[in-house]
Amino acid sequence: MSILLGLDRTASAPVSAAIYPSNGSSSPAWSVDLGVNSDVNSVAVDAAGDWYLGGTLSGGQTTRKYGPGGLLWERNHGATVWCLDLDDAGNLYIGGDASGSNSIRKYSPSGSLLWSEEAQFLVFGIAAGPFNRIMTAGFGFGGQYALQKHNGATGNRESFKSTSTGRRVIFDSDSGFFYAGTATDVWKFDVNFLNGWTRNYNVSAALAIAVATNGTTYTSDGAILNAHDSSGVLQWSIDHGALIWDAVVEENGDVLIAGVRNSTDGASVRRLSSAGIEVWSLDVGTTAFSIAIVADLPIVTAAPGMPFPVALAVPYCANVIRFHSPALALPIAFAAPSVSEQRPPDTALLPGSPIYRLYLVDGDGLMQLPFASIQCRRRLGSSTWMMARVPVWTPLLESAISGMVGAEMLVYSGLSTDHDEVIGEFLRAVLTAVNPVRAAGSAYCDLTGRVQTPSYVQSTRALRGVQSRGRDVRGRPIARCAVDALMRPNDIVFDGDGSWVVGSISYRIAPASAWMDVEGVVVDG
Repeated sequence: MSILLGLDRTASAPVSAAIYPSNGSSSPAWSVDLGVNSDVNSVAVDAAGDWYLGGTLSGGQTTRKYGPGGLLWERNHGATVWCLDLDDAGNLYIGGDASGSNSIRKYSPSGSLLWSEEAQFLVFGIAAGPFNRIMTAGFGFGGQYALQKHNGATGNRESFKSTSTGRRVIFDSDSGFFYAGTATDVWKFDVNFLNGWTRNYNVSAALAIAVATNGTTYTSDGAILNAHDSSGVLQWSIDHGALIWDAVVEENGDVLIAGVRNSTDGASVRRLSSAGIEVWSLDVGTTAFSIAIVADLPIVTAAPGMPFPVALAVPYCANVIRFHSPALALPIAFAAPSVSEQRPPDTALLPGSPIYRLYLVDGDGLMQLPFASIQCRRRLGSSTWMMARVPVWTPLLESAISGMVGAEMLVYSGLSTDHDEVIGEFLRAVLTAVNPVRAAGSAYCDLTGRVQTPSYVQSTRALRGVQSRGRDVRGRPIARCAVDALMRPNDIVFDGDGSWVVGSISYRIAPASAWMDVEGVVVDG
């Protein structure tokens, strides 16, 4: 996954929002500058992978929706927007300073205004929950109405609670919610405003709340992030070194925090494990007001500084590249290699587990893709055909790949050990078709490629891991066996009963298993 940040746009950091890889890389995959004083106070991401920005008035607009093709729509609340949230149907709720008498609004996914309503004098936090419940947190009149419950269908206020000024509100998994305010407290309530537990932090504001699926709650105490279990018992605390504005929990349980830059290490964003151990920190050059998880953007970088660009013009078997741990994430660009060779590794001769990687390469750079399966057939004197199924197909991936017809599809094979990945080029074809398939609740894409099978210098190989052997109707030998990345059409193979020349090889590769069918053209004796 990647992270979407809403930023404090400054002269020295002229960026209003950006998307960064979740591995801590300082190179954004996407960014936008909305102009002077165009701070983005809140961000949100919908199920389709589109993202939303809300903030100060810029270009006559305060709320924007983006997709892989760019800006989808923009709307003007008429005053500063402080908070955004989405319901399960993809409707957007915004809260902010009062514009006229309205401080909250609801928009459809296409940007149609569905209703506008008066809530607090200004709304700092908004949350869309189950059963059309909308909670708002903000500044009331004399402490009145700071926490409110609204009907999501109409916007009508149904109930309220008098508290100090509210800064954040978020639903948890059991349909209760958490509320943080400026009176140094964080509360857990049920939907009837009955208090589950309260924590007093003795600071001016608790600005961040995030809830993990196991019930762990992360709340900020100025510069301190506190982790409480589902009963409110403190588990650990960590000091960011500057004010924390927002937090979000990843699927693996790690928590990401965003805030003011730390004066010591410059970090505005930190990723922490569920045990409170820092995984990485990120300096974006300014304050990060808000953070959300967004689907990965394909990371395309310049080809690595090694013989790789030259190797693209020669037949298979260009390089072996050794990656030191951690192992490659998906998708990710090549790291700088520490070892290169002129052939892929022979998995029969080295320790480790076989691995396969799928890449697309064009003149702009290289991109790694996840795959569910790869099929390929290489034939002597004919073309090579390849098809790879990408199991997750988002609008961002579609935007990045649909224009890459004519790029090269590369499959690398190799070995993974506890410390390294050693991989080399195995299969190659020119991308000729991108065929997305959308079904209810899921989407995938088949990438198809072809290339003329080059001529090879004949070598001799032995079949390994033979599962079956026989002959086709024309008497040609056929064997199903373990994948040998070094075997090619025109090679001589020994299978224990004799030798024959390879006419074609058909591969079936999945992330956890692989095999190949080898067909001969000449029988010895």
